[in-house]
Amino acid sequence: MPLGGSEIRMRLKAQLTRVRNGTEHHLAGQLDHPRLRAAYERVAAACRTHKKVLGVGGIRHNTVLQGELIGLGARFVIAGTDTNYVLAGARQDTAALRAIKVN
Repeated sequence: MPLGGSEIRMRLKAQLTRVRNGTEHHLAGQLDHPRLRAAYERVAAACRTHKKVLGVGGIRHNTVLQGELIGLGARFVIAGTDTNYVLAGARQDTAALRAIKVN
């Protein structure tokens, strides 16, 4: 019996979550490990087979890996969170204000 769209999405999401967390291979935090890369490739292939968009997240400050995942077919990449972007802007503004010389 063929899988429905929601079942495929649920299975792919579960696989991606395990890949991202490294829990499936006990590789948490080792985003460049070959076994984790192979898992990303399997998920990417499954997405292509089922005509689903590959999305990745949780990979910050690693544009090489982000580029490789885009090469595998990722079209949705979360590079950060709203909170981090707001905090970065606030820190920049705060630093600029503190740098103002007052007579």
